[in-house]
Amino acid sequence: MKLGPNKTSKISSQDARPDLVRGVFLLTLLVQLLCVRWLPPSAHEEALFQAAGGLWRGGTPVLSETPEALALAQQIVEARPPAEPSDLGFLMQDAEGLSFALAHAPPGATLALVPAHLLGDSLQRLTPGVEARYRASSAGNSSEFWAHLLAALLGPLLGAICCAAVASGALSMGATRPSAALAAGCVAFGSSLGSASGWPESALLASAFLSYAWATLLHLAGSVAAGKTVGRFRFWAVGSALAIALLMDMRIWPLVLVTLAFGEAGLRRSRGGSLPFGQIAALVAIMGPALAAIAWQLLGSGPLAQAGMRYWQVHNASVLAEASPQAWLRAGWLLLVFAPCLIFAGIGAVRLLWGVDRLVGVLTVLAMLGVLPLMGDRNAHGPVMLLPLLVFVGPAMGVGLGFSAGYRRKSTPFGMGFVGLIVLLGLLNQVAGSLVDPGLVRTLDAEAGVGQVTQQAQSGPRTALRWRILRRQQAVGDGSFPLGEVFAVEDSVRSGTTVNLEGHRGRLFGHLALARLGRDMDLSLLLAAVVLGLVLLAGLGLSALLQGLDRTRWP
Repeated sequence: MKLGPNKTSKISSQDARPDLVRGVFLLTLLVQLLCVRWLPPSAHEEALFQAAGGLWRGGTPVLSETPEALALAQQIVEARPPAEPSDLGFLMQDAEGLSFALAHAPPGATLALVPAHLLGDSLQRLTPGVEARYRASSAGNSSEFWAHLLAALLGPLLGAICCAAVASGALSMGATRPSAALAAGCVAFGSSLGSASGWPESALLASAFLSYAWATLLHLAGSVAAGKTVGRFRFWAVGSALAIALLMDMRIWPLVLVTLAFGEAGLRRSRGGSLPFGQIAALVAIMGPALAAIAWQLLGSGPLAQAGMRYWQVHNASVLAEASPQAWLRAGWLLLVFAPCLIFAGIGAVRLLWGVDRLVGVLTVLAMLGVLPLMGDRNAHGPVMLLPLLVFVGPAMGVGLGFSAGYRRKSTPFGMGFVGLIVLLGLLNQVAGSLVDPGLVRTLDAEAGVGQVTQQAQSGPRTALRWRILRRQQAVGDGSFPLGEVFAVEDSVRSGTTVNLEGHRGRLFGHLALARLGRDMDLSLLLAAVVLGLVLLAGLGLSALLQGLDRTRWP
């Protein structure tokens, strides 16, 4: 048995190969733009969007007078007494004693969607006919056409940033360029990033800033160890990114803690490097903003801080309620089901421990163990906390991919076959997750009784269910779903029941923005401009990627 690469260099200060990183960014952005959802996948994301609208128009993350906000406020009132937080929000009173509904939302995630409302309101005033057509197509149940569309476009941008950071971090760890590009591809197509980037969920927002901070810190560690001078602005940029990531979703604190530990240990290890200021100042630059963000969320008294704190309280209650050894085992299984490419992260961690860079290997293992308790918190397709973990261990994945692909016996490349099989499993799972409307799956689950007595039996990705839904939509397309066929069961309750969904909900790709622009909204000119932009994006991305992989340009 012959191993592939006999060694992998320690974290180096080599340039992150801008062409390769740019190509990864543009191509993943292209693919994720094709999967942009027209509306948020659940009521939680809609509440986050409406809270941003209230913050923009009134300075408070309050649910306003839109049809969606009124429906959410009614759910909050009916769910629990006014003094207790529900899963979506809670009630507050102003100085005059008037009650209003305040959504549960992380402060940073609410602020991130404010620009969508700012630009959306301007475009809505310029194109009043488009908004009227949008309301008519949804029978008056939807509003804010441009704001919803602009908010949705933020998701692919954040997903592309995550993938580019994975490629950059893998190169800094010493992975080859093909392995770094493949690691980014595994995160893009073999994880729940594809389905999550259809709409900017709070975990996706946190993942983008965390991935930037981690990739930059890896690069800085290599530069300092190589004796290169690094300005303090780069360290402040890392600290600010970690602070923003915490404001986006405070649940990533285990990963931020591991990142801070790496920054402290990395600076201690590279004392021979060149810093234009003291190591204490560098640590303050990295840790200070993150600690300030935590203190503001815990001690802040304004409505925005209160909304974030209530969100944190509700989340902690659900995590503690599910804490058990069985939950840990189930969480570990979900890691491999929803992201089989994490196998290579584990291999990369072992490779780093085995003489390449023990510190990074230890931190990779700690990161995977630290997030395990949060894996039980799932959305319609995968654990939401899987995304920050993936972008954190993605660079180690590049090392593991390059090492695994080198296994061969004589002339038979067993390693490449193993890599191809794992990537294919992730692709089959995530394509179905991206192309099926999460809201449709929830509706069918509710009609079939899933999530009540059968909840424990439905903890996997249910890839086969999504492929059966796609097959039904492609073959019939009338919005009818026989539950016996969709769930592949023959019990007396579901076999004879058919769910009929009108409008875009039951159509093939009806939840995707591109499909609705050309069909329900009939905005042919806008659709043509979008398609032309996607073709241009594909050309630029492919050209940059090929230049980055060109062997003649390698050092």
